[in-house]
Amino acid sequence: MLSTKNQSQFKELVNSAVRSGASDVHFSVGALPIMRVDGGLLVITEDVVITTEFVEELAAHLAEMDGREVKESDELFFAVNLDPGFRVKV
Repeated sequence: MLSTKNQSQFKELVNSAVRSGASDVHFSVGALPIMRVDGGLLVITEDVVITTEFVEELAAHLAEMDGREVKESDELFFAVNLDPGFRVKV
């Protein structure tokens, strides 16, 4: 489950990406949030650096939505389609 803070941040980032015509968003720990628009990668905002807590909560939430379980490892790649033509990558 996403904390209230991370849920709000996730919604803001995804809404910004959708308004920009993005097909994907990418969240990596320690990096700025990225969106794919017309095949190119662009920073969504420079005001947010993705935290470990954000990625862990988001991955657990997306896995739960997809009926999967997140296992601890050094690296996790997770992609889920939220709407036709739009993906979130963690």
